[in-house]
Amino acid sequence: MLASTATDSLVFGQERINSSSVKGSNPLSRQLGSGHRESLLLTDGNDYREIVDCLSNIGVFHFHDTSETAPIRRRCYIADNAFLRPDGGNLAAFLYALNHFTPEDIVTVTRAESQSNFTRQSGESLKEWLDDYSVGELWEKNLIGGTPSR
Repeated sequence: MLASTATDSLVFGQERINSSSVKGSNPLSRQLGSGHRESLLLTDGNDYREIVDCLSNIGVFHFHDTSETAPIRRRCYIADNAFLRPDGGNLAAFLYALNHFTPEDIVTVTRAESQSNFTRQSGESLKEWLDDYSVGELWEKNLIGGTPSR
């Protein structure tokens, strides 16, 4: 959790790690500290490299600009679909490419109780849906999660 300071900057109001080794088990919780500007994930004997690696690959996306000249409304190349651009300029190509993924290729991130939950999809759990819809259509319908909350 981040907190603002009197000098108009942000510090960790609380940095905590919750983890569980088995799905559904009670998570272990470890408080890392508060009042610091940078994460303590890799300091003071902490070695949460897996979390740092995962977080370093998360992108920030800016989709609320829908003006006439917004990148999300411009034409794009269909082959520009390896990753979603931060300004959404290749959203159409990216969604088109989703139709060629299998559920096992996709990890969705949902937020619950101030935590991010990562879920790998399963073809078995989506079997009935996949008879009528592509993976991209299931994402657009928010049936596999990972879509922006309102």
